[in-house]
Amino acid sequence: MCMANHQQFQACYQNWMTQQKLDHDELLQGLTNFPTDLDYLKLITRNAINHIENHHTARAQLAKHDGPSFLAPTWGTTFENSSLWIGGSRPSLIIRLVYVLCGSQLKAHLAEFLEGVRRGNLGEISSSQLKNIDSLHGRTIKEEDKLTSVLASSAVADLENPHRGNVSIKRGNEIEKTSIFPKFTLPSERRSPERKVATEVTPSITLGPPLLERTYMEKVADEPLVLLAYNCKIVGESSQGETVDEAMDSHALEMYKILMEADKLRLDILKHMIDILTPLQAVELLVALKKLPLCLHEWSKRRDIQMGITQLLNTQISSTSGPPEPEPEP
Repeated sequence: MCMANHQQFQACYQNWMTQQKLDHDELLQGLTNFPTDLDYLKLITRNAINHIENHHTARAQLAKHDGPSFLAPTWGTTFENSSLWIGGSRPSLIIRLVYVLCGSQLKAHLAEFLEGVRRGNLGEISSSQLKNIDSLHGRTIKEEDKLTSVLASSAVADLENPHRGNVSIKRGNEIEKTSIFPKFTLPSERRSPERKVATEVTPSITLGPPLLERTYMEKVADEPLVLLAYNCKIVGESSQGETVDEAMDSHALEMYKILMEADKLRLDILKHMIDILTPLQAVELLVALKKLPLCLHEWSKRRDIQMGITQLLNTQISSTSGPPEPEPEP
């Protein structure tokens, strides 16, 4: 992977953090100055969603070249990277934020609420909204578990390419074709053609990647890579470098596919949640979703500097809100 590509990866991240800050400011301004202008609240919500979609599109184009770089990015802080789930936040974070903000706002304005004062914010989620949110939460956790399990085994079901992951391994004078991925059967392949099973979260909502299946959680490595490593006379030798590169590229492609499914799930859950909430509540949620990573980035960057991690890694972690923190004097 050339340095230019990794510079593009980092630039994509920096551009997204800048856009997050711009979106946050616009959403917060709308929330503060135009809380009753429903059309404007819907407009800035659509703008924020469009920016997320544009970011996913740009990231998808770059991740094709090196999926693992987005699962273990070098441009993030150590604290940020430690909390990543398949290149981003867990989709269930969206729902947990709604619960937290609901409880916090209700507690802060409890006296007013008991007196009949209504603000229309997340502290006033209705029983029907809560029912839909709970249903969405349960389905989200299941879909997260599926993707987590697939990532653990580095396996993706690809119905259009039954020979996915095949590599050539030289054994003496013969070349053997084998797969670096374990074989498994999708639920759709085990059912009869006539049988159909519907999945429902809330009306007209279908979640999750249709071609992914839970696989072996304890799968540590696939046979060809194990054999290639075991048969090396010297650790890291490149006598079969082409075969090793082919196997690793296949793994990287599968990681890219999983990343794309994770991004899709994150966006789907956010859209479903916005459909459940009122326009004002949706903007409140988006403000929190934008502010959290921005704050975490600054706090984590400062912590890395204090711990000496930035110097050890010889990296320059960019700031999204103002000049970088000065390094502490020895």
